[in-house]
Formats: sequence, structure tokens, C-alpha cells
Amino acid sequence: MKWANKRIQEYRDGQSATFLEKMTLGVAHPVALLLAFAGIVMLFYGLWVHAWVGIGAGVITYLAGVLHGQFIGWPDRQIELYRQGQKATWLELLVLEHAHPVHCILALIGIVFTLYGLWMQSWLWISIGIMLNIAGHVFTWLSA
Repeated sequence: MKWANKRIQEYRDGQSATFLEKMTLGVAHPVALLLAFAGIVMLFYGLWVHAWVGIGAGVITYLAGVLHGQFIGWPDRQIELYRQGQKATWLELLVLEHAHPVHCILALIGIVFTLYGLWMQSWLWISIGIMLNIAGHVFTWLSA
């Protein structure tokens, strides 16, 4: 979480947040996180059983979760609190890690592999997708 702490220190120094950082911080809102997780569960189930209604409901619920924090202005409020000296919670640090460019690219590729693996019911593709997502986390943890 060194990279996320470094970014928060840069906010305190006056640097603005990128679009990707604001989008990811929006998911740190509790309601947004709950909706995003519920959407992922519905999406994964819909892909596994090939139910288009489940896939659609999962995508809509996930997007509602991702966009909820944006609509209420959560990221801007949190960044302003960081500038005033408030410490980020563990969840905010973890979510902010996803905004690192390398982590974001590895996560997107991993999500595509995981979604394909769920549709094909192939544990190999699911495992590769999960490993790419974990690699993104490890890269972010090791970078400073």
C-alpha cells in the first residue's frame, strides 16, 4: 500500500487526482462497495449458468455501485479530507491501489480472462485471470 500512501501524500502537497483515481475512490463508499460486490456475484452466476438476465442484472448493479460514489461526490470529499490531514482507511488504500496504471491494465486483462473462464466453465482461464489480478496487487505493493 506504499503507492496509495504516496498518492495521498501527493494530494496533501496539492497534486490533483486523476480520473481513474477518482473513479476507484468512489467505490470505497460503503453502499457503492456493497452494490459492486452484489453485481459481481450476479454477473459471475449469470456467466456460469449462461443466464442473460443474471448477466444483465449483474452489470447494471455493478455499474450502479461504481457510479454511486461519483454521484454523491464521495471521491472529491475524501481527497479534500486527505488534504486537510485525515488518514485514509485500509479500504480506501486498497481501492486506490487499483488506480495504478500497471495494476489497472493487469486487472482488466485478468477480468477478461476470468469472465471468459466463467462462460466456458474453464478453471484454467479463471485461474489465469485471478493470478493476473493478484500480480497487479503485488506489483502495486512492491512499487513506491
